[in-house]
Amino acid sequence: MQKGSIATRKREFIELKRRLETLTPEQIAFYPHASSSDVKNLTMLACFKLYQFIFDFASTTIRNKLLLFDFQILNSDYESFYEAKALSYENLNTISEGTQYKLKQVLFKMFEQAGLIDSVKTKNIQKPYLSEELIKLILQDDPTYLRGFLYSDGEINDAIKRHQ
Repeated sequence: MQKGSIATRKREFIELKRRLETLTPEQIAFYPHASSSDVKNLTMLACFKLYQFIFDFASTTIRNKLLLFDFQILNSDYESFYEAKALSYENLNTISEGTQYKLKQVLFKMFEQAGLIDSVKTKNIQKPYLSEELIKLILQDDPTYLRGFLYSDGEINDAIKRHQ
């Protein structure tokens, strides 16, 4: 939050607050003790919970590619996903091409920072590491969110069995 203008800092604060409000009290309490990797993943979890579009892209398009041993996201993958979502979300049809481009740019930057892809340039898919403690916190909240972290249904079921 080192940006120059007051308006920018205010906007970033509001965004951060909205994301944190999606997390459970247990997830918030875990933040100060979490590793840097878990902090990134908690932050991504908050984004998944706040923005269905981001969660859907990770849990369907990226996850399905990984499960098929296709490790690179192509622009056409994103465009197909966007067009399909534009049919179900009216507001996607009303945004300008510039905003669409910015949305794509920010989405891939978030995925890079969270470790879901290696870089925005190559977009090679990587499965992020989640600690057992973070997995447990996600399971207590909603196991479906593990799909956003590219877990297969079998891995999710195994995690549920481990933490019962």
